[in-house]
Amino acid sequence: MFFVCVSLTHYHVTMHPLREENGLCYRQFHHRLLAIGAEIKKKRRQSQDKYRHNMRLRHQMNLDDHPVHDGQGGFSKVSDAESEITQMSLSL
Repeated sequence: MFFVCVSLTHYHVTMHPLREENGLCYRQFHHRLLAIGAEIKKKRRQSQDKYRHNMRLRHQMNLDDHPVHDGQGGFSKVSDAESEITQMSLSL
């Protein structure tokens, strides 16, 4: 059993050289993994930025549609908005 384990270990080391013996391949592999990780982070950041942008647009659209908000940074009569909300709650 011991010889089988040694043989398998020897075969594995032959197929996958150690870092010290094959530094160039290891560095290439390591840099490839780092590049893949950087690409994943970049895509995630872009996705989050897009989500936040869409949320801001959606929020702005909701503010523009709100009866109290006139879309220009000012406010209309609060009493009109309150009466509309009251009417909506009574109709439910």
